[in-house]
Parts: sequence; C-alpha cells; structure tokens
Amino acid sequence: MNVTKKSILVFAVVILGAITVFSQTTVELFGMGTVEVNKTNITSSELVGKWETSYDMEGEKVFVVYEIKKEMGKYKAYSVLLKNEKGEAQPDNTLVMPNIQLGKKSDYVIEYEGKKYDIKADVKLKSMNTIEVFYNYYGYKNTEIWKKVK
Repeated sequence: MNVTKKSILVFAVVILGAITVFSQTTVELFGMGTVEVNKTNITSSELVGKWETSYDMEGEKVFVVYEIKKEMGKYKAYSVLLKNEKGEAQPDNTLVMPNIQLGKKSDYVIEYEGKKYDIKADVKLKSMNTIEVFYNYYGYKNTEIWKKVK
C-alpha cells in the first residue's frame, strides 16, 4: 500500500467528516498542512467558560468578559465583567445571547448609548480559544473576536 500525503489527508477528512456539522474547524495533520472539517459536537469544555473581547469607545479601550453557560439545553452568554485600560472593573450579569446557535443566526442584545438593540449575529467557534461574532445592523458591520480566558 502506497501511503502519500494526499491519501493521509483524504483518510483524515473521511474520519473527521463523521463528526456532525456545527462549526468550521481547521485541523493540522501531522505537520503536512491543514484541512477544514465540519464539527458539530460542541462540548462544554469547548464553548462553556469565560471569553474576553475589547471595544474602542470614545478613544478608550474597554474590555468585556463574557461567560457562556449551558442552561436547560441552550448555550447562553452573559457579560460578567466590564473593565477599562486602567484596570478599573465593574461586575455585570447581563444576558446578551439567550441561545447561541453556531452556524446559524443567534440573537444578540447590544447596549449602546443607553439603548438596547436586538440584532442577529453569526457566531463561529474558530478554534478552542476563539469565537467570532459577526453582525450587520442597518449597514453597521462589525466582527468581534472573543478569546478564551484561562
């Protein structure tokens, strides 16, 4: 049997393809390159936990820590901590995503200048440590990168 880089990649895709569709994942194969696979079985260890992102607000960087929990069969995101560049922090407990659905539109509640906006967002698990949240609200497009807090 002649084993080539291509045959190993095809084998890996077939094996990994048995995992059901939920989000896109890139897998490194023995140092020979990467392959995109569809991954569905999101486990608590992958999605549940604390995630941080930053925003530029009026010339100042603001950090938000979100906590994703699995409650009654749904993944929900809460903002749990707001902090500025000076390290000043304020605890929070606001439900911002009542039902995260990777690969589908998820409801996302954003507060801006005292008003709340319910928008639809695409949520992708890019890696074990990165979530991408993309939304387009009346022409305002934004992509948030959430990083896992260890």
